This record gives sequence, structure tokens and C-alpha cells, in this order.
Amino acid sequence: GWLTTATILNTCFVLMDFGMRDVNNIFPNEETWGIIILWVAFLIYQTTVEVFKNPLFGAVFSWAITAIYVDASGKGTLKNLEANALVIDAIHTLSLFLYAAYFAYEKWGLEEESYGLFYTINEVYFNLEAFGIEGEDEESE
Repeated sequence: GWLTTATILNTCFVLMDFGMRDVNNIFPNEETWGIIILWVAFLIYQTTVEVFKNPLFGAVFSWAITAIYVDASGKGTLKNLEANALVIDAIHTLSLFLYAAYFAYEKWGLEEESYGLFYTINEVYFNLEAFGIEGEDEESE
């Protein structure tokens, strides 16, 4: 989660160095770029939480988006960024709780899946078929 956030942040710094902070060029202004990047980051985190069944990964984005919202609301000049950050934060935080509840239900209710936040490393290792990888049998040890 932290590595993803750092990568997105550093990509923003590179884009700013390429001139995307200039309002007089062909690109949108910084606030618009910020909103676009926040929505793309939201999609990245939502997809990763779903694929790897790990809502704790997405909790890092909740922390980051909350910090962005607090910072934007303190400035008073970034109203669009502030509004988008609040919407993204609300949707993402709610979805993390729903994902956690669903993944817990999968673990203790359905028992069809074999990887994710609620599984031990041994359960994952011996059920690698979920990832299309042949694992060792427990009896072979």
C-alpha cells in the first residue's frame, strides 16, 4: 500500500517537472490533474483490494486521501479537489468495510476461496492453485 502511494506521489512530482504545473500550456491546471490522479489512484486501490482480497492494503489510501482532504480544506482555494477527495474517501472507506465483511464471510461462511487477509501463510501455500500455481501436497513433507 505504501509503495503504491509513494509511486503515485513521485509520478506526480515528475509530471510537475515536465511542465504540467504551468497553467498557460495545453494541460489542465494542477487542481484538475490532482482530481484525475486521485480517481485513478482510487481505481488502482479498489482493484488491488478486490484481486488480493486484502482491505488493509486499501487502508493506506484511506489515510492518504484523508490527509489530502484535510490539506485541501485548509487552503480554501481548492474546492473541487476538496469535494472530490471527500467523495473518494467516503466511497473508499465504506467499500473497505464491506470488503472486509465479505472476505470474512468467504473465509468462515463459504470456504471456497483460499487466499486473502484472513488466511495464514500455510493455507495460502498449500492452496496455490487459486493463483494457477502448482503447490506441494501436505503429505509430501
